[in-house]
Amino acid sequence: MPLKGKGLVEAKGDNPNHLFNKPQAKDPIINEGADVENSSTRKVYEYDLLTKRGKKYLITRM
Repeated sequence: MPLKGKGLVEAKGDNPNHLFNKPQAKDPIINEGADVENSSTRKVYEYDLLTKRGKKYLITRM
């Protein structure tokens, strides 16, 4: 679900925080009979927000 808030911007590129590194995984095994062309996934919303100690931030759903 999309969010709104002062200073909230859509995240772009790789996350520089090593705690969020993506794990290495093997390629998935896809069943030959699976209809992957018509499958769908939900849109993922990722944001960046620069914060400062002691400040409060209000983030709400759109």
